[in-house]
Parts: sequence; C-alpha cells; structure tokens
Amino acid sequence: MYRKLGLGIIMVLVLTCSLGFAAPSTWSEDTINQGTAIGLIPDQLLNQYQDHITREQFASMVLNLYELLSGEKVVLTVQNPFSDTTNTEILKAYQVGIISGTSADKFSPSANITREQIAVMFYKCLQLALPNAINEVYPVSFADKAAISSWATDAIGFMSYNGLMSGTGDNNVSPKGNTTREQAMVLVTNTYNKYEKYENSDITKVELKPSEISKRVSPAVVYIETFDDQGELIGTGSGINVDASGKVFTNYHVIEGASEAKIKFVSGEVYNVTSVLGYDIERDVAVLKVKGLNLPTAIFGNSSLLENGEQILTIGSPIGLENTISDGLVSNRSRVLDGENYLQISAPISPGSSGGALVNLYGEVVGITSAQFISGQNLNLAIPINEVKKFLVSNENVTLKTLKEVKVTKRIDYDDGSYYVGEVLGGIPSGQGTEVYSNGDKYTGEFYDGIKEGQGTYQWANGDIYKGAFFNDYMHGDGVYTYADGFVFKGTWFYDDVSVNKMITVPYARVVSSTEIEIGWKDNGLGWFYHIYYAFSQDGPWYTFDDSSGYISDLSWVDTYSASLYNIDPGSTVYIAMTSYIFDIESDLSDIIQIKVPLK
Repeated sequence: MYRKLGLGIIMVLVLTCSLGFAAPSTWSEDTINQGTAIGLIPDQLLNQYQDHITREQFASMVLNLYELLSGEKVVLTVQNPFSDTTNTEILKAYQVGIISGTSADKFSPSANITREQIAVMFYKCLQLALPNAINEVYPVSFADKAAISSWATDAIGFMSYNGLMSGTGDNNVSPKGNTTREQAMVLVTNTYNKYEKYENSDITKVELKPSEISKRVSPAVVYIETFDDQGELIGTGSGINVDASGKVFTNYHVIEGASEAKIKFVSGEVYNVTSVLGYDIERDVAVLKVKGLNLPTAIFGNSSLLENGEQILTIGSPIGLENTISDGLVSNRSRVLDGENYLQISAPISPGSSGGALVNLYGEVVGITSAQFISGQNLNLAIPINEVKKFLVSNENVTLKTLKEVKVTKRIDYDDGSYYVGEVLGGIPSGQGTEVYSNGDKYTGEFYDGIKEGQGTYQWANGDIYKGAFFNDYMHGDGVYTYADGFVFKGTWFYDDVSVNKMITVPYARVVSSTEIEIGWKDNGLGWFYHIYYAFSQDGPWYTFDDSSGYISDLSWVDTYSASLYNIDPGSTVYIAMTSYIFDIESDLSDIIQIKVPLK
C-alpha cells in the first residue's frame, strides 16, 4: 500500500510541474506574441516554454530572423552534408552560413544548444543579413570569460555590449549552460526589434549620382597583384574591402596559383596578403586578409532586390587600369551557367576587372564582377552578393602557398575556343584531365604544370590515335600509333619523332623440297617492309636476302608464305630470324626459328 501511494504522489507532482510551466511567463508573453505574429517563432514551439531549446528548434528561428532582416527568402540549393537530419530549415541555415555541424557530418539536431552557440548563431546571422551593422570588436566583461570558447568570444562580446545577452548572475555568462524556449523566443524577437530599424533606415537608401557613388565606394575597391615563388608578377585583379582591419572579397581565380599577393588601395597604401580566410573554388570566391587599420569599407546591399533593366555601375582595375568605373544595366538578374547563378550585366568587364564591385544606385555592393563572354559584346557576369555573404564569417586562415597545393577538378576555357576539364593545381592543369582543341583534336591523360606529361591518348581530328608516353607536350617514350586506315605502329618516340621500331614480327617456314623452303611471317600489314636473316648454324654466319645488286632485299608481305630460300644443301638445318622496317627504322630481331631440310 505504501509503495502504491508513494508512486501516486510522484506522478501527481510531475504532472503538476508540467502543467504549471506549459504557458509562457508573464514577463515574456507579449514579446513571444509579437515574435509569433511577425513569423519569427514557429507555432510548433508554442508549448513547453521552460524546456531547453534544441539546436534544431533554434536553427529554425534564427533562419526566420535572417530572412526578415535581409529581405531574402532562402531557396535551398546545397547538398545535405549531415547524416543525422534532413530538416530543410537546418540546411538553409547551413547554406547561408549561420550554422555549422558538431562534427564533419553531424548536426545533432536534438541536442540542447548552449548559450555560447546561441550567441555565435545570432552574431553570424547579423553579419550575414546586415553586414554593415557589425564593424568593431567588443570586449567581454563577464567574470567567467575564461570559460568562453575562443570561437565564441567576439559573438558574446557583441551580444552583451548591445544588450541582447545578459548574465546569469554574479556577472557570469555561463557559456556552456542551456537556454529555455521562452528565453530564446524573447531573445530572437528583441534582436529583430533592434536591427529591423537599422535595416529599414532611410540613411543608406538615397539614390546617388555616379560621381557620388565613385567617391563613396572607390576607396574600398582595391587593385590586386599576384606573384609566383620567384616573386615574378603572374596576374592582376580587383577586390572589395569589407572590414576596417582588412578583409577583401575577390574571385578565387584572381589568386589561383599565386604564392604571394599585394593589395593596393586608391590612397596608394599597399598591403601584403597574410592569409585566405575563406574560399569556394566552384563559386569562384576568395576572402583575403591584410593587416590594416581604419581602412575604407564598402557597404553590401541585397542582390535579391535587383530587377532586370536596373542601372548598375562596376568599379575595378581592367587590364591594370586602377579605379575604373563603368555603367550599364542588369540584363538578367538570374542567369544560370554550369549550375551556378550569375547576374548578367551590360557594363563592360575586361581582364583585371575580376573581383571588382558591382554597385547599385544607392552605393551598395550587390555583386562581384567575375567573367565576360569572349564571343559577345556587353555580355558580362557577376556573382550575386547574397550568395557570398556567408564568407563574411569564414576564418579558415590558410596561406596562399598552402592553397596553391590544393588539387581540384574544374574547367578552364582558353581564348582560342579550346578548353580543359580535369584536375587543377594552382590554377594550372595537373593530374588527370582532358583538353579539347578548337581544331577538333583531343587529349586525355596526365598533365604536369600545364603540359602533357605521363601517360595519355591523343586523338587527331582525322581519326589518327596515339596512346602512350608524353613528355613536355611531345610524344616521348613508348606508345602505339593507330592510323585512321587501321594501320597500327608500336614504337618509342623521341620528342615526336620515332626513335625505336617495336614492330617485331613472328617468322615461320615450311619445307617445299630437299633444296627449298618457303618463309612467311605474321603481323600482316603491320610493317612497311621486312628483312630476312638466315644461317646454317645457330652461331652463324648470318646471311641476308639480297637483290641482284647485292643489297638487302626490302621484302613485302604477299601471301601466307612471302619468300623462298633456294639451293639449300639437302639435309641442312636452316635458322631464320626477321626484322621489320617502319619510318626507315629497323626493329629488333625476332625470335630465331629452325627448320630441317630432308636429304631427298
């Protein structure tokens, strides 16, 4: 009886606690209602307010915050990197750059989120949605700041300084502690209320004249020079500085293959690139770090708001002409090429413009100028700025020399219409790949430092095929050349010239009489002509088939037996070997055969 009564009491207590905390607290109710009304808080979270919020639940709210502040509705395009969730809201937040996993392939959606993880998600969200709102580092004043993870220090400093995250008592932040649903809902709503006004401010939304845009944006658009291991200049490009301490956006191909790089501002100041903070080879984006102070910065806009026909300007350094400004229109706000989305624009782009600023009439950077169509006029491309904002929070911090050793697979288009698809190291074909040439020829095989080297197959437009060794772009080494008419030649090449004939045939013979044998050989049609050697002793001397002038006869294959040896002494044993001749080069001697001639 006592045991049953005790169990009943425990059950009543548990139920009472659950019911008592099912509704939000009085202090949070109005804020939660507001957050729900504007679409920040999903309806499925409106219960069990005192439960700890999970990583999955918080990710959905912070994604809503990003979309409301940025004005961008995220469309899922990224492949799922996680093995423990298929939640589309998590994947969208990952795509934008707000969240990351707890390991290489895990997100841990059901795990409780810590206070420092919440701070980092908010911090990244604001950096990405409002990249001009965070422009300095704020100190951390909490007594337990030593317990804060290094990757969360800046986020907690910002959140506490701006009144968005308070301590848990005794001036502690408790970074590894958890947060209730109620607290998280209030936090996300208060953050929206603070920064929604920043986004909707009219200060940056005044349409400017091109001359005013140039004065505002040009100081932050830089000229980039890249150098090889010997310090020789190998390329130039443009970039956009977005941080007062030096963080420059550009195209990946601008720094591809470089060992060093320098960045020059309009003011004349020159800085060495110290590291690469982030990069995406397929999207063609890189973020470079320089050590500066109070550097001019550009303001990011919202590329999703661009319309076809809208006026834009480009600022960059085409063919090294620093700080060049041009105007044009948005020809197509969403041009998809090779699976990537671009802004098609009519403003001119030339080599050296890559990495420069595409600017709207409010003086906001809405794209990174990237490429041009060689075969068309005023057909140029830029990467939408919304697709690269996530790199604002990248901190990979790799050197250019390290990046140069990263081998990837990509396509390289050449000016003459030829192209390469395959492995690339430092922007140059290295490894396995295929080059297709404008004249119809094609090579598939190994490359080293941009040249054909190793094993490969070269096919000419006329149908000839060589398969074998290459060196320094030449056929060099052993290989097989198959002509379009079916003729096959095996040999060794020396810088495109045949040096060794490996067409070694197989002789055979039969007795016709006691004084005559007929000789034949296999590989019908594989040699241009042949020489026959014979002897009556395995140790020689060896004789050749000679013509009437005493020269070695160049024999052709005629039939199964193409040559006859007459006037042999009856009872003799004859030893026979052969060579083939192609390109006037004699092959090695075939295997020796022997045949016994009868006495009668």
